[in-house]
Amino acid sequence: MAVRLPNEQSALTVQVSDFELRDLGTSFGVTAAPEGRVDFAVLDGKVAVTKRSESPRPQEQIFVEGEAFSASAENSVRNKMPFEPERYQDIWPLTVGINELSNVIDFVVPGATNPLGDLTDDHKLFLIPEQLNCRLDRPVELSLIRPGQTWPQASVSPVKLPSRENIRSYLLVYQPQSSRFGKRISLSGSVEFERPILGVAATRSQLESTDEPFGLKTIDNGKLAYRYLEERDSERGELPADTISIDPSGHRLFFHLSVGAGKDHLRVLVQGD
Repeated sequence: MAVRLPNEQSALTVQVSDFELRDLGTSFGVTAAPEGRVDFAVLDGKVAVTKRSESPRPQEQIFVEGEAFSASAENSVRNKMPFEPERYQDIWPLTVGINELSNVIDFVVPGATNPLGDLTDDHKLFLIPEQLNCRLDRPVELSLIRPGQTWPQASVSPVKLPSRENIRSYLLVYQPQSSRFGKRISLSGSVEFERPILGVAATRSQLESTDEPFGLKTIDNGKLAYRYLEERDSERGELPADTISIDPSGHRLFFHLSVGAGKDHLRVLVQGD
């Protein structure tokens, strides 16, 4: 089981085997084995764990983001174990608002420690959840690709994001292993989001304007060269322009990406809970 709470004020208690897990943050994973052992992983925030059979007053133990532990009915000690968020990869997309992914998309579990440079594949695009509970301190106006538009044919238009509105951001990354100047590698697919898309950042200026409020703090985007989509043919005409479109409902994003010497990144901003 994987759980993500919509905000830090939400409350959830999970009882599994002889243990009670009280959420103090936003996301965690739980695996229960038939013999009574329970494995936990804290993907974001922190959790408090108690063994209910301990009496008269169960001792509460706190675990924080990036920690994993194992416990059993016979043992009151919660033992730390290697942090492996990938164990919850199959069910995580639903918990972070992804309804459906093309088979060319690999989902990167929140809390995974893969360096961005390691996410390379000629035939796969990687989807990375960034900010899942982002609330802006002040209103922001951004030029983004909107629902119902196909880019680059349609011109981008301003999107006004009010302060305190909950916004989710996702980074889609296509970084072929064998990319080089003059070699064309293409990929097409789609992703469907649970909540409506507010806008997509695909050009250099769009990505740079959304890096600070919506990007992962662990990624130095300023050091990433040629990460934006191409709106016209490039590399002496050998590389066709990239195209993306958003259906009018705002729930599904379609893409056709072509990469030569660089890489393709796009950021999707989605209405939060």
